[in-house]
Amino acid sequence: MRLTKFKSLFASLLCGALVLSAAGLSAHAADGVQKVQLKLTSVEIELTPEVEMVRSETENSATIELIDKQTGEVTTSYSEVIEEVIPASGKGKNVLASDGTYTIVTTKKERKDGPVNTQLSAKLKIYINGSFKQINSIESTEMKITNSNSATLEDKDVVAISTTDKFPTHTVEISGSATITYTSTNSSSASGSFSASALTAAGFEVSYTGSKGWEYYARKAIEMGLRYSVK
Repeated sequence: MRLTKFKSLFASLLCGALVLSAAGLSAHAADGVQKVQLKLTSVEIELTPEVEMVRSETENSATIELIDKQTGEVTTSYSEVIEEVIPASGKGKNVLASDGTYTIVTTKKERKDGPVNTQLSAKLKIYINGSFKQINSIESTEMKITNSNSATLEDKDVVAISTTDKFPTHTVEISGSATITYTSTNSSSASGSFSASALTAAGFEVSYTGSKGWEYYARKAIEMGLRYSVK
């Protein structure tokens, strides 16, 4: 009798555990956020059914691309490059491997808005000793257009913080906001991917500045965010 009751109780607990586990998995799947490893850091990426994630790696770098399944275009990319490795004990004769190393990495996120690619990057100093890693500092940040001399970024604002409000830390967040602007000055500058119709389709606001069809000004406000972790 006692054995039967014990089996019944165990079955109830097991069923409850499976329900809770399934609920947790469903919530995570609905969230669509995945932590993906680069080189020394991992980055949180929001995935949607419309994109495919492709990761590639070399000895000193790693890249993750989100590719639109319909168009085959890269909509967003993440990358990390190891720039320099410095012994923690210095560069003299008494270098001790047990002291660990400081590694300088540059992490980047790039987004595509029609004909304009915008990049948000941060240079991090990471201390490594065996399996232990921590981010000692954010050395620098930058937000820029990487593929066009015609478009410009206005009202740039980049903020980089430790999630614990202090360093060293295991996780940092970098956010950037700006407005992409483009001014058409002649008929050739109003063609192709920079035409008024193409820019409008890419989410730009287009305002005509003269009587001619090629006289217009386009703008689009954008925001970019990164969350990197070594834990």
